[in-house]
Amino acid sequence: MSVLFLLIQWLAVLQLLADEPAEDQFGEEVTWSKFDSKPFVLVIGDREAADRATAIGTALHTAYNVGHIKPERHLHSTTPDEKIKVIAVAALPDVPGLFKGLFRSGFKDEGKTGVILDWDRLLSRACGYRDGTVLLAFKSPKTEVLQIREVSSIEEATRFISGKILALN
Repeated sequence: MSVLFLLIQWLAVLQLLADEPAEDQFGEEVTWSKFDSKPFVLVIGDREAADRATAIGTALHTAYNVGHIKPERHLHSTTPDEKIKVIAVAALPDVPGLFKGLFRSGFKDEGKTGVILDWDRLLSRACGYRDGTVLLAFKSPKTEVLQIREVSSIEEATRFISGKILALN
């Protein structure tokens, strides 16, 4: 099992996304500053890893957001009882502009939570994503560092995030 543990400067990722802002399945631009007040984790996966990424993201959301069990459809929604914001990132293949609407509508119908559609894989590549894997990128509030780890199971993801949450206290 290959495990990545990298530190990437968040400011470098934001700079990369400045020209091509991330958007959710509703076509809304993701405003990263909305997440500054609490820790968040990006759960990155492609089509091959979609089922594992969904299971891991749902498990993390449920484990750390007691009292807020139902994930929000809109990425920018946060509540005071959310300990951590879990954000799904779909690493998509090169999709011609003409077909982006079809992809987006599929995510609208299937998605129970907001999903960042990483059309050009700028965000996933910046985090070191490898095809067919699930990658977690954790960011603490008010820091500029992403802590990144490739995970293969819910248990492994929970251990990784638990260590990060404990370090905040």
